This record gives sequence, structure tokens and C-alpha cells, in this order.
Amino acid sequence: MLGDAGRADAYPAAVVPVAERVASNEARFAEANDAIAVVAGRLPPRELVPFLCECPDPRCSEIAEASLAEYATLRLFANRFLVAARCRGGEPAGTMVVERTERYAIVDRLAD
Repeated sequence: MLGDAGRADAYPAAVVPVAERVASNEARFAEANDAIAVVAGRLPPRELVPFLCECPDPRCSEIAEASLAEYATLRLFANRFLVAARCRGGEPAGTMVVERTERYAIVDRLAD
């Protein structure tokens, strides 16, 4: 595909808007955590379960420990995400921390 200057465009695919990419990343991590919760529920009980940080950074590898009850409560709200306490990318514009513990924060993606 040729650009305005007659040269091939370096990025011919449409650029995904930041908000859409953030929502996609959060949803992907939340889906993985849902699977972790199912498996953890089948294992011998443990006080805390290691969940993936659900921040918008796809490279984040931080862990947020929560009980299954805490995680189930979080999932009652579709716009809320679990962010590891040590994460540095969990509070982008358009969000609000609704709960913070020494192990994690719960971030609410505010409606537009």
C-alpha cells in the first residue's frame, strides 16, 4: 500500500485505539484469572491464591494474592480489575482505585 509520499506505509493495519487496547488486555488477564480461580477452587483450600495482575500493560508479570472470596466479590462488578500492589501501570486515566490492600488494588474502569 502506498502512502501520501508514494512510499509503502510502514503500518498498513489500522492502529487500535489505546482505550480499546487497555480494555482488551484487562479482559484477557481477567479471563485467565477466572480459570485460575476455578482450578484453585478444586484444590485443597489455601488462604491466598496467586492471580495475574490485570493492569493494562501486557508485559506486566506481577502477582496479586487474594482469597477466592475476595476474587469472587471483585467479579461481581464487570468494570473492576485486580491489580498487584507492586504494579506501576494499574491506574491509567479513566480509572479509580476503589480498594487498596497490602496485596492488591481493585481498580474501577469508569464509564465514558
